[in-house]
Amino acid sequence: MQTLFNLPTIPAALPTRNPVFTGQVTLSAGSRTNPAMGFNGDSDTGIYQPSAGLLALLADGTETVRVTASAVSLGGVPGAEALRATQLPNAVNRVEVRGAATGGAASIQTQGNDADINRKRQPMPVLRNV
Repeated sequence: MQTLFNLPTIPAALPTRNPVFTGQVTLSAGSRTNPAMGFNGDSDTGIYQPSAGLLALLADGTETVRVTASAVSLGGVPGAEALRATQLPNAVNRVEVRGAATGGAASIQTQGNDADINRKRQPMPVLRNV
C-alpha cells in the first residue's frame, strides 16, 4: 500500500479544549475597553481590575459591578451606583432582599443574631410616571 500523506506529530504541549490548571492563573489587569477576561465577538464585556484590590464586571464597556474587600457596588462605579453592600467587621446582622413569584409580595428584612437592635427604616419616596 502506498502512503498518500504523512500526518504531523502533535506536540504534547498543545493546548486542549478543557485545560486543567493546578496552580495560580494570572492575567493582565485589562481595561474597560479590553477586559482581562472577555468573550469572543464581544470585546468590551468581561472582567477587569481597575486597580490593586478591585475587581469589576463590564457589560458593553460599562462597569456594572465593582468588588472590593469591604463592599460590592451594583449598577455603576462607587459614588454613582444604584446599590452598595458594605461589609462591616464583626457584623452579626444583615439585610435580606427577596423577590417573589407572580402574585406574591417581595420583601426586605433585617436578619441576624440581634436583628431588632438599632433597626432603622426610612420611608421610600413614591415614584410616579409623569
